[in-house]
Amino acid sequence: MQRVKKRGEDTLNKYGVEPALAFSVVFPEMVRFSIISDFIEVTALKIFYINFGKEYSDFSVGRFQMKPSFLENLESHINMIENNELADFLKNTGAEGKEQRVNRLIKLDRIESQIKILACFVLIVQKKFESQLAKMSKIEKLRFIATAYNYGFHNSFEYLNKRVNQKIFPNGAKTNKTKYCYADISEYFYSRY
Repeated sequence: MQRVKKRGEDTLNKYGVEPALAFSVVFPEMVRFSIISDFIEVTALKIFYINFGKEYSDFSVGRFQMKPSFLENLESHINMIENNELADFLKNTGAEGKEQRVNRLIKLDRIESQIKILACFVLIVQKKFESQLAKMSKIEKLRFIATAYNYGFHNSFEYLNKRVNQKIFPNGAKTNKTKYCYADISEYFYSRY
């Protein structure tokens, strides 16, 4: 975590994203990340994604456990990024299909790129839900943004707001294993950052 934190703080600050907020949003994913299982599981899934797309293979990659579909959703909201350098980074200039999917995986495989993707996410969520977030305390904003990361920022404010306190992390609602609230874990880390 320390190495990622040091590398990321400068990048996040450069784009006007509070590092404590951004790292708190992804902290629950970092806790469950395993380099070994990531490498073993993801290798085969990458082949399916490249050849057939997210309908056949949409999987979590890297320390922040970002999915190709997550990056695709960010790309479709590129107009909400006001920083030209960050918008250029987010652009996928590859030919439709395979080339674009390969470009996404290259970004998702690198921690430096995931930090920029995280910056894009925070900026897009802050822009998309600007009026609602303006009425929230700092902790409420963190919890909402963390929930948007876990459930999908493409969802409505109402949908996400109903899930801020929901306990289904890390294995989903249908498992008999212990479940936690994603936003609680993010808030815990934020209070100790």
